[in-house]
Amino acid sequence: HQFGFTVGGPIIRDKTFIFGSYEGLREGLGLSVSRIVPSQDARDGNIAPIDPAVRPYLDLFAVPNGVDFGDGTAQHNFTTTNPVRENYFLVKIDHTFSDSDSIDARYFIDDAVGELYYSGGTGKGSDVQFQRHPDTLRQLFNTTWRRIVSPSLVNAASASFNRSFGGFPNIVAGSVDPALTFLPDRLPGQILVTGLSTFGTDAAGGGDRLSILNMFEFTDTVTWTTGKHSIKFGGNVKRMHLNGLSGSRLHGRMRFTGISNFLQNDLCFSSSCAGPNRFEFLVPGAGSAMRGYRQTMVSLFFQDDFKIRPNLTMNFGLRWEVLNTPIEVADRIANVRDPVNDTAPHIGNPFFENNSWTNLGPRIGIAWDPTGEGTTSIRTGYGIFFQPHTHANWWIMGYQNAPFFVRNVIRPRDFDDATGFFPGAYQLWQQQAGAGKPTSSPMQFDAPTPYMQQFHLTIQRQLSNNSVFSISYAGSRGVKLGR
Repeated sequence: HQFGFTVGGPIIRDKTFIFGSYEGLREGLGLSVSRIVPSQDARDGNIAPIDPAVRPYLDLFAVPNGVDFGDGTAQHNFTTTNPVRENYFLVKIDHTFSDSDSIDARYFIDDAVGELYYSGGTGKGSDVQFQRHPDTLRQLFNTTWRRIVSPSLVNAASASFNRSFGGFPNIVAGSVDPALTFLPDRLPGQILVTGLSTFGTDAAGGGDRLSILNMFEFTDTVTWTTGKHSIKFGGNVKRMHLNGLSGSRLHGRMRFTGISNFLQNDLCFSSSCAGPNRFEFLVPGAGSAMRGYRQTMVSLFFQDDFKIRPNLTMNFGLRWEVLNTPIEVADRIANVRDPVNDTAPHIGNPFFENNSWTNLGPRIGIAWDPTGEGTTSIRTGYGIFFQPHTHANWWIMGYQNAPFFVRNVIRPRDFDDATGFFPGAYQLWQQQAGAGKPTSSPMQFDAPTPYMQQFHLTIQRQLSNNSVFSISYAGSRGVKLGR
């Protein structure tokens, strides 16, 4: 169901006008899901003997009701709904002070909740009892003051605040024995078995996620028309506050490389054999997944549209963007600056080198009527557009580095006696300190700023009063892209 309304009118005649709208969405999207689970033969012990430690976990898998593939796996098919509730509000006010001064302000809020989301991706990954309930809230306030200084000079200054919240908590529906968790005070973890669909908490690693981005932005743009030139220049300051957590492997992930080895709970002491290959987990009590990053970006720009002749216009522009490296409010910054020689993460600022001082992006374009008759046009342009290292480039690396975030990987071969590795890998690790190794997600310390080169060419010819021929070529090339 989609519904809403709009309302608007003057507050002060010929001076102040207000407009508002609301839109609501209530959706119950039907889903047909097919998963691969242990077959009935596997559950009955006809594929391989079932280890007693495996049986309680095997019983959590959905009972097959579809095609049996004959190798210990079968289909489980079910239908469900994915309810979504969303509310969107917008309010805008325009006020005219005089013929030369005016101001507008607008505020919107978009609140959405997905009441049911099966971990692993829209119902395709895990069982129905393991869910994620995404909750998002976006708010924006923006105000712009425009002043007509003269018929050829206009200034526009704006300020805005943008707040985005996104939460993805894991939910276990129904009753699951707390004894089946891999880690203390956590939800049941994830079990990956080659040939089966993902089972357990979310396919991204079992971690609850939370992100709150506050963005403060100030912009001033001057437009000046003089002779054959239309010049635009100005600047922008953007302050970003990123707060949140990314608890990857929060509930633990156990990997098996086949259905038979899962059923038998085979131990594996070689990198090439089957069985429980490894257990990945976020060490309880070691560091914090919470972070609070701060970053500022400053931009300056200039553009000139120059009408050289009545049939030839050229525009040239230049944009400079510089930003600082992110600062964490509690100094929880760590990075492996030299992956070859560093034996431990480097603690403290800077997170990475600031290579943005030379981010100068030129743009050039030409519009030409070669005949001067208004029936043929040739347009071409080229520009460089930088992708600065804001949170979108580094947020995963910013959350997941020791010692403030300790995610360990352990294998049976790391222990003197690996008996009980599944499901007791964490208990073995507690008894044998130093087993396994922490993982890290380093950010390239001297990472250059990625940029895109964009270019196009368009030729148009009017053939008659009601027909036009047009041919275009457009392309782009990414340079210094991250991997």
